[in-house]
Amino acid sequence: WVEEVPATAKTVLQGFVSKHRKTLGTTALETAGNSYRLALPRDAIDANRFHDLVTAARDLDGHERMASLGEAVDLWRGSALSDVAYEPFAQAAIAALEEHRLAAREALIGAQLDTGLHGELVPQLEDLIADHPYRERLRGQLMLALYRSGRQAEALEAYRDGRQVFVEELGIDPAPALQELEGAILRQ
Repeated sequence: WVEEVPATAKTVLQGFVSKHRKTLGTTALETAGNSYRLALPRDAIDANRFHDLVTAARDLDGHERMASLGEAVDLWRGSALSDVAYEPFAQAAIAALEEHRLAAREALIGAQLDTGLHGELVPQLEDLIADHPYRERLRGQLMLALYRSGRQAEALEAYRDGRQVFVEELGIDPAPALQELEGAILRQ
């Protein structure tokens, strides 16, 4: 309860615990004094599995890396902590989880580009950029996917569009890495 705790709070909590013990098993919730603790194996929690798969992918190459990152991204079903999305206590956790999710998607796209997928990534990248216009890594990945698909002019246009967003809305130029990618595309 965010504001005032109701007089029936203890009874309501005991009802929730009973319901969850029926669903998860009697050992999943441990009683510790006046408290309850969720006692599940690490890999029974999707956020932990996600983190482990992303971490493992760092040591993998090619299709194995792509598979590990793909499995991690596939664990997501909707927005992070959507059932408490408007609660003040959840805002920092939601932001952190969504950042990890987006970083994993960027890593997956990087792995897909490394394994030769190019043109099929363009629509996905355009959608991601529409949602996250200031993510330079996504814009660089779009430029690379377009260029490797034989669409050099569109790759350069993607850079110009991004530069315009950065200059007009943020008052900055793109990062040197993005500028270098534009130069490499110009030089073919």
